[in-house]
Amino acid sequence: MMTVKQYQKSLHHYFEYYNGKIGGKVGSQTKSAIKAFQKAYGLSADGIYGTKTDAKLKGLVKNLQNNLKHYYGYYSGKIDGIIGSGTVAAIKRFQKGHNLTQDGIYGSSSHSRLTAQIKKLQRIVGVTQDGIIGTKTIAAIKAKQKSWGLTQDGVAGQKFWVKANGSGSGSSSSSSS
Repeated sequence: MMTVKQYQKSLHHYFEYYNGKIGGKVGSQTKSAIKAFQKAYGLSADGIYGTKTDAKLKGLVKNLQNNLKHYYGYYSGKIDGIIGSGTVAAIKRFQKGHNLTQDGIYGSSSHSRLTAQIKKLQRIVGVTQDGIIGTKTIAAIKAKQKSWGLTQDGVAGQKFWVKANGSGSGSSSSSSS
């Protein structure tokens, strides 16, 4: 279970449900943010951060972290479902790379852009285009990297995209990220 500070920060950077002080105290703003999150994800909107709310938020953040890890290697930290400084920095790098406002908030613009890019990646590697990088997508990225003579690290990095877009010759011995 996340601490109050951890879920306040996660609720702030994940679709900006929370905009109050990240101080570790549960007040009316925190309860309102929890209720809004719970309502958006079909949970009982009671404003209490319990196990179901924790599991849902962590699951969504894990998907985000995993997507940012395997798409251009924006994220390199532990896939733990908690938004910390590494996740915020990865969101900002993604936003910068896609000409979005670099505020570290994974909101609708960042979500739309990342989901579109993941679906494009999934189309290239021939898996179901659901916008979430899971084990099948990672295996397909590695297979495509192997067929292109790239390092099989499961990260669709710059050299992967050069090959995918048919630009340049690319190197057969260097990393794909």
